[in-house]
Amino acid sequence: MIAVAWVVVVAGVAKLHDPAPLRSVLHSIGVTVPRVAVRAAGAAEIALGALVLLLGPRPVILAMGFAYLVFAGLLVVVARAGDSLSCGCFGARSSSAGWVGIAVDLGSAVVALAAAALAAPVGIGSGSDLLAVVLGAVVASLLIVIHTTGAELAAELGRLRRRDSWHASILSAGRG
Repeated sequence: MIAVAWVVVVAGVAKLHDPAPLRSVLHSIGVTVPRVAVRAAGAAEIALGALVLLLGPRPVILAMGFAYLVFAGLLVVVARAGDSLSCGCFGARSSSAGWVGIAVDLGSAVVALAAAALAAPVGIGSGSDLLAVVLGAVVASLLIVIHTTGAELAAELGRLRRRDSWHASILSAGRG
C-alpha cells in the first residue's frame, strides 16, 4: 500500500512541475483544461499520497483506490483514442497509454481498496516503521519504471518476436 501511495506522490510532483503532457493528452481526447487545473490535480495527488504515507486513515485509502480506478478509466479512453498517445501520468517521461499502465492502475486500485476494506494499518502514524516506508518507495520506483517504459518495452518485445519468427520462417524455407 505504501508503494501505491508513493506512486501517486511522484505522479503529482510531475504534474506540478510540468502540466503540459497531461494537458496535451486531455486535449487529444476533447477535454481542455487550464494549466492550473492540472497543477491542482497534481497537488491533490501529492496530498492524497502524503496522507496515506503519514497517517493512513481508512477513508483516504479508500479515496486512493477510487482515484486509481479513475486513472485506469482515463487510460482506457486515451488508449482507445490512439496508440501513440502518452498517458501524461509522469510528465514528459510518461509512456504510451496501454494495457501495462491500465494493469498497474487496476492492480494499485485493488491494493488500496483491499487495504481500506481490511482496515490494514498504513502510514508512519499507524505504527508502520520508516523501513516499510523506504521499501515502499523502492517498490514504487519499480512500478513507475514499469508505468513509464512498460508499453514501449512490450512493443519492442513484440517487434523482436515478429522479426525472430520471420527469420525462422526464412531459415526453414531454405531447408525445405
